[in-house]
Amino acid sequence: MNPLSTIERATRWAENRANNYTNGASFCVCKFNDGYIVHDSKFVKEHYKEFSFEEIIFCTNEYVFKQIIALIRIDKI
Repeated sequence: MNPLSTIERATRWAENRANNYTNGASFCVCKFNDGYIVHDSKFVKEHYKEFSFEEIIFCTNEYVFKQIIALIRIDKI
């Protein structure tokens, strides 16, 4: 079984990972095939053209999450 097969496991893993960093790193949970994948939010910001806003489900930092969604939506206009 994929360790990130449920949204609860993926969000818990992202939050644990964010808590391990003291520099305020944040992580995004994205849909990936039948499960979920966790990306560093910097990676998602740099490659926002490769994502749709429906794919990004959760981010450990709400402000960063709003920035990423805004970038994707503006690009789609």
